[in-house]
Formats: sequence, structure tokens, C-alpha cells
Amino acid sequence: MSLHIHLLLDAGFIEATDSIYLDENVDDFLITRITFAGYDYLDSIRSDSVWNEVKKRVASVGGSVSLEIVKELGVTLLKTQLGI
Repeated sequence: MSLHIHLLLDAGFIEATDSIYLDENVDDFLITRITFAGYDYLDSIRSDSVWNEVKKRVASVGGSVSLEIVKELGVTLLKTQLGI
């Protein structure tokens, strides 16, 4: 789990502090907030219809893409729904 927190930090989606160590292999984090980039990502896939279409398209190419691709796909689908 701590690897995922590190990745979210690296992507700039959250701010957190590495507060204590549970053991030498696992960090214990205090997540302090979701950043603008994090909310921007979540907003791009908030709609159930958009999220379901994103999952379907990602599965069609093997099921593994970056969060940036997921976000861009969500934005593209939202723009299509809005007619822009």
C-alpha cells in the first residue's frame, strides 16, 4: 500500500507526510490533502457513465494504462458528452 501512496505523491495528486515506520518495508503516511491535480483527475472520471466507458476502453487494450491516460480519456469522453 505504501508504494501507491508514494506514486500518488510523485504524481502530485496528494500531499502527505511519512510519519512513522511500521517496519523497514512499510511506511506509515498521514495524507494531509488532495491537491488540485488530484481533484482534477477525480473530476475527469466522476460520472458513472464516463468511468464505465473508461474501464471498458482500458480493458480493451490490456487493462493497464497510466493515470494520465485515464484522465485524458475521461476528459475526452466528458467533452463528447458536452458536445465540445
